[in-house]
Amino acid sequence: MMKAHDQRVDNNRYTVIPRTLAFLCSCDEVLLIRYNNTKGEWSGRMNGLGGHIEQGEDPLSAMRRELQEEAGLTDIGLYLCGTILIDTGDEPGVAIYVYYAELPQRLPFEASLEGELVWYNLKDLATAPLLDDVRAILPAAIEAAHNRTSFSAVYHADPTGRLHVDFA
Repeated sequence: MMKAHDQRVDNNRYTVIPRTLAFLCSCDEVLLIRYNNTKGEWSGRMNGLGGHIEQGEDPLSAMRRELQEEAGLTDIGLYLCGTILIDTGDEPGVAIYVYYAELPQRLPFEASLEGELVWYNLKDLATAPLLDDVRAILPAAIEAAHNRTSFSAVYHADPTGRLHVDFA
């Protein structure tokens, strides 16, 4: 039986906080969450659904839990289309498992405590109040899912604080 210490956990190595992110699309729309006023600099901006992976949870189960918690959605067929490592410039970093689902129709959802859930037209995203990374990640997620591939990316900030998304 394998034990945790068999994985050679070394507290001196770089560590990450695991998270999930999902983009649910139907026809030419994507379900996004517009964050409420409690989200600091993210307030009023839009993102896919998702959140933290809890201890003992696998990424897919965590994503399903987040969809249930944030939108009351269940039984969504999710495709793991990418992974992202966010270099925060410090420890820990963040690792994100990105999922995608193509839905045959808009699904009804429940109100979220996190913010307002909205179906947003993909062609209008250029002017949408998105989080900075979503402009790069959403097209990559759609392309990867449609091609049944995956992407890998790393985020970092330049000295001015501007976010850069680099795809492998």
